[in-house]
Amino acid sequence: MKISISIALLLITISLSQQTPLEKKDYSNLTTYDELISFVNELDQSSDLLNVEVLGKSVEQRNLYVMKFSGSVFGKDEHKIKILIFAQQHGNEQSGKEGALMLARDLLKTENEYLFDKIDFALVPQMNPDGSEKNKRRNGNDMDLNRNHLILTEPETIALHKLFNGYQFEVTMDVHEYAPYGDTWKNMATVSTMMKRLGLLLTSTYRRKLENFRIKNICLS
Repeated sequence: MKISISIALLLITISLSQQTPLEKKDYSNLTTYDELISFVNELDQSSDLLNVEVLGKSVEQRNLYVMKFSGSVFGKDEHKIKILIFAQQHGNEQSGKEGALMLARDLLKTENEYLFDKIDFALVPQMNPDGSEKNKRRNGNDMDLNRNHLILTEPETIALHKLFNGYQFEVTMDVHEYAPYGDTWKNMATVSTMMKRLGLLLTSTYRRKLENFRIKNICLS
């Protein structure tokens, strides 16, 4: 009986330890910078497939972390595809960071280990820790990092470009979060142009046609 209880407690402990900070809090509070550090280091210690390094520092001297996943020496095998994903350039776009931590955890599951025989994968879960802690878009210098990749005046973007130039990744992904309010999305340039081309603008004429279509279908049914 004691052995069974001990095994059960061990399994529960292992299960909880693999939850991200957000999951441990049942999605009630976002992951803080300190919690991110603890979780990233926990994953680093749990697998030989992962190597966590400090990419650089933010304006307010918080560490920027890069998580390197590989089944060999990262970046040395020219036959492997090199992939880079970075999240939360905008501090108030929290979901990218949370999703990145979940992705990092899931990639280390046994069923996914085969991936790292084919790819080298780098993940930067949080590009803007200063903005994240204040839940503000810009960094500690009040700069929009996503508008800084040409002039490179900020330590965060400089660090990211140094990483990219060091490995020349074949695939990159910049993770953002978008929350439309009401009908404002219709006025966004790309969406608006696309809808005009498709002839689907919600004009009064279109609304009437749509309403007539609904009425006819209701009557027929």
